[in-house]
Amino acid sequence: MRLLIIAPEPITAHLAGPGIRSLMLAQQLSRDVETTLAVPQTHDLPVLEAGQVCAWTRQSVLGLLANHDVVLSQGMQYPARGCLPTRQRRIVQVFDLHNPVMFEILADQYAPHAQLDHLQRLTAFLLQRGDYFLCASPQQRTLWLGALYVCRRLTAQTFEDTLDQMIGIVPFGHAGAAPQPTRPVLKGVIPGIAPSDKVLLWGGGVWNWFDPLTLIRAMAAIGQERQDVKLFFMGTHLPQAANAPNQMASQAQSLARELGLLGRSVFFHDTWVPFAERGNYLLEADLAVCTAPQGLENAFAFRTRLVDALWAGVPIVCTREGFFADYVTQQAIGLTVASGDVPGLAQALVTALRPDRQACFRANIAACRDDLHWERCVQPLRDFCQRVAHGEYQRPAEPSWRPWIQYLRYKMPTVLEYLRGHEPA
Repeated sequence: MRLLIIAPEPITAHLAGPGIRSLMLAQQLSRDVETTLAVPQTHDLPVLEAGQVCAWTRQSVLGLLANHDVVLSQGMQYPARGCLPTRQRRIVQVFDLHNPVMFEILADQYAPHAQLDHLQRLTAFLLQRGDYFLCASPQQRTLWLGALYVCRRLTAQTFEDTLDQMIGIVPFGHAGAAPQPTRPVLKGVIPGIAPSDKVLLWGGGVWNWFDPLTLIRAMAAIGQERQDVKLFFMGTHLPQAANAPNQMASQAQSLARELGLLGRSVFFHDTWVPFAERGNYLLEADLAVCTAPQGLENAFAFRTRLVDALWAGVPIVCTREGFFADYVTQQAIGLTVASGDVPGLAQALVTALRPDRQACFRANIAACRDDLHWERCVQPLRDFCQRVAHGEYQRPAEPSWRPWIQYLRYKMPTVLEYLRGHEPA
């Protein structure tokens, strides 16, 4: 069986979540099935322990599909007609829905909401055409089960098997062995961060659907009593989108400057910490932090950078709701706080820095860190691939015209909008 994994973004030294996930899934699956990782770049291609790597473009990707039995993607990397069966064969489509993008757009006050209509139609089309779906948490599985019901994918014949046979919970994982320090990067290195300071680490991007402003205001409150607590943001702009506007990052820097904290107790990495270097930063951190507004994005998101905190044994303070907040509470590996609660967040940070709480949190992390090892996380996808390889998977029969009707429902509004835009004045 030949598996194609299509990465949605370049696999470079400066990796973000989608690229990390594609690379790690390919590394894991290539040990069991013939795997190709396709990346949107033509040079400096990554290397897999097993399997192969190739480049893809919008023009070449349909040819890649035709040469594989199973394709895994986020569903937006190739033309939608690639989801349609051909006369020769029907490719098994696996869609990775670990990131509910529509909630990010809804939570982003700067996003052009006009793209939501297209995204909703595309998501419905993927749910209708997919053979198997990945999500990252039980909360997300509930979300996508409801969506599959609305799309009429649940029938009396498939209902009982839906949980295991249609949707696999494949969380974001970590590599296993704890990181080892290679060089100092924060304490005693960054001007303003002393060797004895306590460092709070924001591990990923400062995206528009997050709430770093409450955290910065909490730092101002802490600074009235303590001068040894420092906050470091690991990334502000992705290298492949260095010139793209990032309004929340700009707001956060402006607020830190306005409160007199910038360069004193709040620090921003100008670009993006290289993937291979993140361990050094995590090992010097006393807490991993992530704050977001209350709402659908926070409830259904999977905070991938907090997995790195588990990997490195760093206690967590984050906003309540969602998988990771529940996990932090259940495993007693940190503290959670209500959204927008500046005094509560400041108190939680100070409490979580106490030596007794640090020792307790870190001991609990050591006991549960293997829960999110990539080897364990990928098992549902591995099982599905084995079902396909052994001929045990069979999509329910459907009329030959149905895929085309579904495609037209997705495509026609876009075509009509294009034609209206080209009508003569």
